[in-house]
Amino acid sequence: MRRDFTWTFTVANVKVPILGADFLAHYALAVHMNPRTLSDTTTNLRVTIRLSTTSEPEVLPHTPHPRRLAPHKLAYAKEQFDKMLSDGIIRPSDSPYASLHLVPKPGGEEFRICVDYRKLNASTVPDRYPTFSKPTSPFVEELRHKMARLKYATPRQQPVNCTSLNTCEIANLRNDAVLRRTDKHLTIKRANSTDTIAIDRTKPAFLEKRQYDANPALRPPNAIPAHPSDAAPQTSNDTPATPVRQTRSALFLLTTVSQQTKTVTTSTVFICLLQLKMSTTSYISNIIRKKRDGEELTKEEIEIFVKDVSSKKYVTESQIGAMLMAIYLNDVNVAETTHLTNAMVCSGTKLEWDQMYSGTLVDKHSTGGVGDKISLVLTPALAACGMKIPMMSGRSLEHTGGTLNKLESIPGFNTDPMKIDCQKMLKDVGCFIISQSNNLAPADKIIYKVRDQTNTVSNLGLITGSIISKKAVEGINGLILDVKFGKAAFMDTEDKAKKLAKLMVKTSQGLGIKTKALLTKMDNPLGMMASNGILEIIESIQCLKGQGPKDIMEIVTHLGGHLLLMMGKVGNLEEGLQKIENATKDGSALDRFQQMIVGQNVDPAIAEKLCKGQDTWEIFREANRTAKHITEFYSKQDGFVKSIDALNCAKIMGELGAFNVQIPEDYGIGMQFCVSVGDSVTTGQCWLKVHHNDNDPKLVQYKQRIEDCLDFSTQPLLKEEIQYVKCEIN
Repeated sequence: MRRDFTWTFTVANVKVPILGADFLAHYALAVHMNPRTLSDTTTNLRVTIRLSTTSEPEVLPHTPHPRRLAPHKLAYAKEQFDKMLSDGIIRPSDSPYASLHLVPKPGGEEFRICVDYRKLNASTVPDRYPTFSKPTSPFVEELRHKMARLKYATPRQQPVNCTSLNTCEIANLRNDAVLRRTDKHLTIKRANSTDTIAIDRTKPAFLEKRQYDANPALRPPNAIPAHPSDAAPQTSNDTPATPVRQTRSALFLLTTVSQQTKTVTTSTVFICLLQLKMSTTSYISNIIRKKRDGEELTKEEIEIFVKDVSSKKYVTESQIGAMLMAIYLNDVNVAETTHLTNAMVCSGTKLEWDQMYSGTLVDKHSTGGVGDKISLVLTPALAACGMKIPMMSGRSLEHTGGTLNKLESIPGFNTDPMKIDCQKMLKDVGCFIISQSNNLAPADKIIYKVRDQTNTVSNLGLITGSIISKKAVEGINGLILDVKFGKAAFMDTEDKAKKLAKLMVKTSQGLGIKTKALLTKMDNPLGMMASNGILEIIESIQCLKGQGPKDIMEIVTHLGGHLLLMMGKVGNLEEGLQKIENATKDGSALDRFQQMIVGQNVDPAIAEKLCKGQDTWEIFREANRTAKHITEFYSKQDGFVKSIDALNCAKIMGELGAFNVQIPEDYGIGMQFCVSVGDSVTTGQCWLKVHHNDNDPKLVQYKQRIEDCLDFSTQPLLKEEIQYVKCEIN
């Protein structure tokens, strides 16, 4: 070739030395594997490769020039480095032939690090790319098929760029074995010639010619700039940036992200290129196919699907709908439900609290019912018992009222977490009740919307994922579930409720949250008032004064007592029940409720009058939040109240506008019951007062439907017929 090529290599004890890509790029050499020759691209001459080596023991392995990181990057890198040391992914080594990842020590000593890529792969979840741990992966087979038909490819048909890297400082990279030993050759097009290079299945790499530096006109449109300064700046989020030049054939363990081009600087470019060439949509389609065919999804597949859902870029809404329908038809097991829930939790941020609260952070969730005001009573009662309740609640759904809607009927009450000092509230009051912010479990919001559109809301796995993910992001240690069953519950039978309760308990426990569920009946309205506004607030305050109806107080004390026992705050259930009951009778729970609403923007004078005044209705009358009309309904016979149809009562309230507040007076719409199940009634006795704003003060069109809601018995009811708490699920 009429000239010599001098380069210093440090060669390990291997059968076949590997030429460095820097050497080849420096001299503009091209490698031909068959026949085994080198081409000088400046002279177009070719010779057989011959290596002459000399031993120089004093020559140390190559040490990259250290580059100082920005302080925040350095802190993050140290944190990642220490974690990988503790996980066994990297370990100190005395070998001069360890991985290129090294950390210089003060004083000139070298601290070399060996990488166990098996542990790295096991602990690193890929971002956009599927894993190749299963030899039979359809993705791998498709990749092999494409490579078998590939004639040539430019080194950069697609830039290695990922939108999720825009906020990333450090990237942990996988070392995936993709190709069989026989898949050794690939032809790469380079300017005016083509070269065949070898691909080692564990070290994919490609060559780059230095001549592009001297003559930019020869550089292919997608070629890599020779230096980072040559890289074109990214003009927008939609325009992919050109990656920084890559020449190393070794894998980097920790890789910083170029702030100029927002790209990973790593030598696993070739494998990433092939992965990016594959359609992400096709991989999502394969996940959907698995669930459609009744197969179990892996944790990784579920995480990739949920992450792509929350990114809103790599999966279509039709694919989300298809996946939800596949889950609806074939169901998901406990493991899949747990993975789905955890993935939705990880799709956003998670609330964090002071470590001093550990063991006291708890919450409660109800599956919904008519007149269900349990959260309004239980939350301040638990706070009075020393617990911390960072409750994120919801709004009305179908025929059930929403805790947030009811609280917002109090003049000034604010549920926006961005306008409330939650840390201060938890410290000073011990509780708050807020709405869900956009950065908490965002994937759940997207999935829930499509569930509603595709009529897949009732699937137990999807219900569980939605409920538990919203509770898990609160950062709680314990959770008590009120799973209702009956005519007015979403679970109409006890068996369905048990199945849901068990799934929710196991899923929540799988996320490290102590969890228990109670099954409660929901055939009749809870308490003596049902609404989506002021009526249930008024009754809740009566309960906090120790004057609540029996059914409400029984459920409140049992949920609270079981929760205190589960968290180790009492020695037995009876002690827990008594502690909750005492909090409602001695005024401490009412004080917490008053402090809570003041902390959530209610005027202190209004809060004082509402909680401690003689007339609780006065505040709502002054704020024009009471209904315009009250229509009474009377019993047509003597007997005992066998049941009150809660579902039809709720439907009528909905038709009257209770769940669609348009004017302040709509907060006053609801039903005030004058009797409860088991009570004796006489002919002509008022059993119901309907608060409404209907143009017909007498509600003529609703009269028969309302009267049909009351069912009589000629005999007194047995005690077990009016039992409210059915059983517990651990």
